[in-house]
Amino acid sequence: MIQDRVGGPALLIDMPLTGVESYNETTWAEVDAAVEVVGNDTVVFTVIDPGFKMIFLQTVANSWGAILDKQWCVDHGDWDGTEADVANHFQVEPNYLWTNMNGTGPWKLNLWEAEAQIKMEKFAGYWGDPAPFDWIITQLVDEWTTRKQALLAGDADYVNVPRQYIHELDDIADVQTWKDMKGLLVYGFFMVLNISDSSPYIGSGALDGNGIPGDFFTDKDVREGFREAFDYNTFTNDVLGENNLVGSPLIEGVPGYNPDAQKPTFNLTTAKAHLQNAWGGEVWEHGFKFTMLYNSGNAMRKAACEMLQKNLLAISSKFQVAIQPLSWSTGILPLIKTQDATVYIIGWQSDYPHPDNFIRPFMSTHGTFAQFQSYGNATIDAKIDAALLESDPTQQLADYYELQQIFYDDCPGFMLGQPLNRRYFTKYIDGFYWNTMLCGEPGPLYYMTKSAS
Repeated sequence: MIQDRVGGPALLIDMPLTGVESYNETTWAEVDAAVEVVGNDTVVFTVIDPGFKMIFLQTVANSWGAILDKQWCVDHGDWDGTEADVANHFQVEPNYLWTNMNGTGPWKLNLWEAEAQIKMEKFAGYWGDPAPFDWIITQLVDEWTTRKQALLAGDADYVNVPRQYIHELDDIADVQTWKDMKGLLVYGFFMVLNISDSSPYIGSGALDGNGIPGDFFTDKDVREGFREAFDYNTFTNDVLGENNLVGSPLIEGVPGYNPDAQKPTFNLTTAKAHLQNAWGGEVWEHGFKFTMLYNSGNAMRKAACEMLQKNLLAISSKFQVAIQPLSWSTGILPLIKTQDATVYIIGWQSDYPHPDNFIRPFMSTHGTFAQFQSYGNATIDAKIDAALLESDPTQQLADYYELQQIFYDDCPGFMLGQPLNRRYFTKYIDGFYWNTMLCGEPGPLYYMTKSAS
């Protein structure tokens, strides 16, 4: 709770225990009162409202609620448990745990080469049943053809398959395919409303045809023009192959989702009208020039950026958008945090299956994504808090329907959809099952096995 790193998971614990999203908004006394040690092996957490009980339990049962040995942490420079030491660790990153292992799982870290590979080996001292695999080796291979050949040759047991290539693995006897698995994941384009003046991606920094000002996307006509310049059907059919289009961050499978909510549509005529109105006609007169970002190796996001780029150019030759791939962890993520990014694509995977976990990150002033966009206000924050703690199910549903409409109307970004998941394994792998809350790739490895091959 006191670490509270920017974009981190602390709010998942802060909200149920203190009612706020950041340590900045509370006091040491409030935090201290919410957590009580009883005896040698019991910690009592007091949630501020019964509505938070299930959310808190789901949070601490997942990876972002992992418990570590306190003395080990203190010995390696982490927080010592006192109020006086809080300032030394509040929003300080990275810390020792970023590059050093601490765990009690069935596998232990053998090797980590950043942006290259991770090797895990069976941990003989594991307290439960032994791990089914002696080794798990994960390699980052950007090139799809290389990954495909590794799977077909049996050099890989599983590979990630970009959506536009799924047809290449149809009807191959040695490959088993799991499909049509609906995950609690949504992704879309984000527009930064307060881009840093020092950003290298805004050209001249002015609306003179050679750049954009930092507040370019504060004009809703710009945002709506971009939303309606994207061809959702072509993207689904030609790039994804399958998709569930949604109009807000709240998706099917989560309580509160409105199946009849307004969804974005592709319409160059209305996109043009919005952009003609933007900034009092200056956008149409001068045009704009800036750079969009996507994480290198992600063919789906590259295709989405190219589609938006092409359609904006079709509206006016003055609408110049460059596209640049960058590493996710060392390139795009730091730029998002410093608000040097302009427009980018990012996804959100559920922390727990509650509508608040989708609405809050995208719409709350302190939400994970909204804060990086400078989006949100006190009125919306109050609506989000009220919806979360509403005890009347009918009213709560109405509240979340309203918030979905607010997101669509405000258009701080636009959703590309809720993808249907697939998994591709060699025929020698058994034991895979789909759980929307355990959707990491390749799957539940502890319960999977591999026959002799």
